Amino acid sequence: MRALVLAVLAGLPALAQLQVSVVSQGVATQVNGTIAIGTVAQNDPVQVGLQFANTGNTGIYITLYVASWTAPAAMQLGYEGPGCVAPGQFASVNLPVPTSAVGTLSGTLAITYVVGCPSGPIGPAGPPGTPVTATVTLSGAVAAAGGSGNPVTVSWMGTTLSQGAAIVFPRLMLGKSETQTIVVTNPGATAATVPVSVSGTGFGLGSGVGSQLSVGPGQSASFAVTYTPAAANVETGTLSVAGRSFELTGSAYLPPFPTPVMSFAQATAASGQQNTLQIDIGQSYLVSETLQLAMTFTPSTPDKGDDLAIQFLSGNPRQATVTFAAGATQAQAAFQTGTTAGTITFTLTLPDGTTETESLTIPGEQIQLDTATAVSQPGQIVVSLSGFDNTHAASQMVFTFFDANGNPIPPGAITADVSKVFGQYFASDQGAGGVFALRAVFPVSGTESEVAGVQATLSNPAGTVTTQTMKF
Repeated sequence: MRALVLAVLAGLPALAQLQVSVVSQGVATQVNGTIAIGTVAQNDPVQVGLQFANTGNTGIYITLYVASWTAPAAMQLGYEGPGCVAPGQFASVNLPVPTSAVGTLSGTLAITYVVGCPSGPIGPAGPPGTPVTATVTLSGAVAAAGGSGNPVTVSWMGTTLSQGAAIVFPRLMLGKSETQTIVVTNPGATAATVPVSVSGTGFGLGSGVGSQLSVGPGQSASFAVTYTPAAANVETGTLSVAGRSFELTGSAYLPPFPTPVMSFAQATAASGQQNTLQIDIGQSYLVSETLQLAMTFTPSTPDKGDDLAIQFLSGNPRQATVTFAAGATQAQAAFQTGTTAGTITFTLTLPDGTTETESLTIPGEQIQLDTATAVSQPGQIVVSLSGFDNTHAASQMVFTFFDANGNPIPPGAITADVSKVFGQYFASDQGAGGVFALRAVFPVSGTESEVAGVQATLSNPAGTVTTQTMKF
């Protein structure tokens, strides 16, 4: 026999140390005055699951509980109590419900106990102490088992179902459906018209199944109940057949997340760029999914250190999230490549904890100049250069000065070995990358106005770059 409680209503007088709860599907709900049993089928074996909890600081001894039914027929059914219940503990019992006659169910349930648990044997007079009685109301109804009065039976997977029995669908992948077959048998001598309905998200009646099922005498008829999960979760519903209710339970899980393919909007990598990592999963996914994306950088040689300018364009510099909206197939993350040669690696963590990686290699490049200016001042000429060297290994600079006619001024090209100076500069702040600003001062003997311009050439292991002639 299966315990059934459909609702708990109204207000309950103070029960001192005793708290009464009804239990349905393993969940205890405190009674607040009335246990509403609902409508049950005639002759179905129905029990109400109860918990008697001790909320006080001393034990209580429950001697008996008595159901006094006034309808559908006057009867009093008493049951031996569970005995001693320690503080903070509970005892579980079942209360049978009379279902032999069609009609209203009404009555009261009285629970008698004394405070304190005897240490010795209990005599015929019961435990010592003043009895305390707590009372709750019982209500419900008994309906004919078949819609037309015939006592039909309901079965699933070859098992006859009692009121409140559970029908459990196999666990499904979200997006799939499952069908269970229910059989209604009419053992009577006349045809039965059996009302059928389903409620609950994801549950429904099979194709062609109406609100009533006609079953001939001595015959059986079957119908389908379907389950199409609405979410990757546990879902419940109710199947009603001939006045009886049965619990429907289904659950679903997400399909495996598609394997992503990562690529870059600019396939040719270089320092000083803004680029975009594109992530394509090839097919739409049923739900929105947010994934973690991490960026790491490995310089081409260990002495270069990190480059903090290599980062995502928004949010955390090296940690990002990418979201695939439900039905979407692509996501992306924008980033900048900094000013240091090396390899940028992206690691995408999938919902199952596995990872996918994609790398972008930034090759060594000749020095990139952003600005190049020269200023003639009394007794000197100042040349200012700014830009970046992603090799961190600038080695040589050559300056050539020109007169107003464009001719080199003796002694011609002035060469400087700058490898040590640049090496110390980049080592002093490795996180800054390859960015530099240089100021070269040349003293002038004679008249500065005879010097009309200057040209600078900078070299590193990747090549040489020469400025245009900087005019004064």
